Amino acid sequence: MYARIEQVRQMSSLLHYNERKVLLEKAELIDCCNFPLTLRDLHPSLYKNYIKSRDALNLSSQVKSLHVMLSFSSNEELGSFERQRAISREYMHLIGFGKQPYLTYRHFDTAIPHLHIVSTTIKANGQRIDTSNLLILHSLPAVDLLVKKYQLGQSSSRNDLTKFDRNRPKKLQYGSSSTKQGMEHVVRFAKQQYCFTTFEEWNAILSSYGLRAFRLENKGTNLPGLLYFLIDIQKKNIGTGILASRLKTKPTFKNLELLYKMNSFRVVKKSSSMRAQLKLILLNSNFSGNKMKQELWRNGISIHPGSDSSSDNNVIFLDHVNNCAISAFSLGLEKTHYHDIALAMRQLISVESRKGSFALPDIKKQNSYRKQF
Repeated sequence: MYARIEQVRQMSSLLHYNERKVLLEKAELIDCCNFPLTLRDLHPSLYKNYIKSRDALNLSSQVKSLHVMLSFSSNEELGSFERQRAISREYMHLIGFGKQPYLTYRHFDTAIPHLHIVSTTIKANGQRIDTSNLLILHSLPAVDLLVKKYQLGQSSSRNDLTKFDRNRPKKLQYGSSSTKQGMEHVVRFAKQQYCFTTFEEWNAILSSYGLRAFRLENKGTNLPGLLYFLIDIQKKNIGTGILASRLKTKPTFKNLELLYKMNSFRVVKKSSSMRAQLKLILLNSNFSGNKMKQELWRNGISIHPGSDSSSDNNVIFLDHVNNCAISAFSLGLEKTHYHDIALAMRQLISVESRKGSFALPDIKKQNSYRKQF
């Protein structure tokens, strides 16, 4: 089981989508909560007008609708509608929407069983429910609790970055699509959405999407050139790479330095939530590399080594919810905690290297590419 959350401006579009599925017999309305009428007596026009009147209580808020998708493993039997209703109701209660009017639809249009829940963020007194960090603070803990209580399986989509934002690009795979087009899509998204202030942080972001930027010495200027490669499961470069100047978004070293300066003014605010989460997790000294990785990922944070894994400070954390990168040394922790982080990072590299899923860049091998330019 995993949950995906969307905040939508127009409730009408959500209702139209789900009601159309019902008309096509690809979905069924299985529950309605906190409406003046029961499910049997409730007509589409009634709950549309009821939610519309609730939204009218708050004229200042622009985003008033919440769309939740609860997906389950393909081999998982959800059982009766009563069990499905119980799961959806407990989930809504755990994320703080238990008293809100909401509708639950069971969809049959894919092989994966899933529920769609539509609700409003406006309370009966006209105040808006704070949905900032709803995924991290409430949804992920709620899913973990329900998985244990109802003995549900963890979905294979759990480690997919698109669970944090369905519009983000998927990890690039060599040969599956146009290399240049895929690179441009990832680079454009990373530049626009993520906050980063160093080249190492930029590369950590790219590696999450199967990409890496490699520096090339340029004798004519002090600024190095950049060559972008796809990387395999062991983080090794694939192919000959594409120069930054040949990509549409021009992610050159000079242009990236301009972004570093711009991002430096907003990185503190952007990373405040991640800093708090990291300190809570990292101050626990009883973790191994793999356990630390799992705990961080549960909170939407991934961990990446810098170019020099021997440095205690050279570890980078990525917050894929708030789209921000931060180096370990800027956390302001005690020296012993930096040692624990470095030790856990080395354990993680050692374990995942044996699995063939992680490897540091081979600097000697990369030097051969410089001779081509």
